[in-house]
Amino acid sequence: MRSSRVERRRTPAGVSSSTFTRRSAADALRRIYETEAIPVIRQAAGNVSALLLRQHQSPESFMAITIWKTQDDAEAYDRSGQAMEIVAKIKFAFAGPPTLGTYEAYGILKAA
Repeated sequence: MRSSRVERRRTPAGVSSSTFTRRSAADALRRIYETEAIPVIRQAAGNVSALLLRQHQSPESFMAITIWKTQDDAEAYDRSGQAMEIVAKIKFAFAGPPTLGTYEAYGILKAA
């Protein structure tokens, strides 16, 4: 069982955060995340991708997704304090606490 856990930690990992914003702050959250958060996340060791999705049917609903080479990379980023710095910049817009999830990621293209 231990080898399965070790192997899983070496597979690509996806982290998502879903949040609802106050309608009046949704555009500000999008602007800050796109111009300040995404560039920082993409520079982090092991990051494959970072993006922000905004729901068409409910424009105050967002999902931030980051993809990491390994679960260890995602956890190292979280421990670095950078994630909390980003949250501090955008938490004014939250209508409630975000919902976080970590996933094994499949179909990630390998660099040539």
